[in-house]
Amino acid sequence: KFAQYGFNKSHAVAYAKIAYHTAWLKVYYPSEFMAANLSSELNDSDRILTLISEAKNLGIDIIPPSVNHSSSLFKTTKNGNIVYALSAIKNVGKKAADNIEKTRNENGDYTNLTDLCTIREGAINKKTLESLIKSGSCDIFQGTRAQLYNTIEDCLKVGAQHIKERESI
Repeated sequence: KFAQYGFNKSHAVAYAKIAYHTAWLKVYYPSEFMAANLSSELNDSDRILTLISEAKNLGIDIIPPSVNHSSSLFKTTKNGNIVYALSAIKNVGKKAADNIEKTRNENGDYTNLTDLCTIREGAINKKTLESLIKSGSCDIFQGTRAQLYNTIEDCLKVGAQHIKERESI
């Protein structure tokens, strides 16, 4: 035994095979490979930074998050870029990101912050909106980040009212 532990040949073969497949994917499908890795590390911001740096070293551009373009997970575009995931933004959970994406797919792009607040009761809260605005996910809306940030309370109230009206019909 070597150092009180003998490494089985079967383990060595399995690790070698996984390393080969991983390297092959990274060479022939770099964007998809990096997007999958980033999506698997959603809760580890340090690891995401490392993987984004690696993607940039591979010549892959990272597109900033947007409520009208991003998905819950990292995804690739046709030209090989990676779109930043909404659920990777701090204080935006997977459930909120899934609701944003689902509603956008059903009803079309969001036109303003109030429209974003009418998704579903409990899907978007103040902390989530603050994080979306700070991350630049709402930069497509009219106004600066500071202006959008100052309208959060009003938008949430109007959104809640729209939800109640919609559900009462």
